[in-house]
Amino acid sequence: MKDLSYRSPLYWLTLVVALDIILVGARFFLAPELAARGFGIILSDTQDLPFLFVKGVRDIVSGLLFLALLWNGERRIMGTLLLIAPLIPVSDGFIVLSAIGWRPVLAVHWGTALYMLLLSIALLWRNRKVTEKRTDIRIAA
Repeated sequence: MKDLSYRSPLYWLTLVVALDIILVGARFFLAPELAARGFGIILSDTQDLPFLFVKGVRDIVSGLLFLALLWNGERRIMGTLLLIAPLIPVSDGFIVLSAIGWRPVLAVHWGTALYMLLLSIALLWRNRKVTEKRTDIRIAA
């Protein structure tokens, strides 16, 4: 079912997710220390940079996957992916929680997960109208 077009508000709300994830990933390459702080982890050693680059690549690829589905208008697949994808920011939040404890940055991780979950519900929610084709009923002309 390809019915997610640029005329839909859901298209633009999904585009926000895709572009934000790509920008967050790019920040891990362009400003790794700032990105680490924004993630909720303090970079203590420059030898930790490869782990930040792994995170950056993961985010960029995830965002590109969203863009590819959005480009093709794949509403149901996008909704399904957005139903699964919140596992990433939820896990990120638990990583931060276990590393440094309760911090306001957890709202970013878990808020992102909530946004994605609500968007997935909106994408998958469908007003199901029965549109059967009945061959046993003739239409009078």
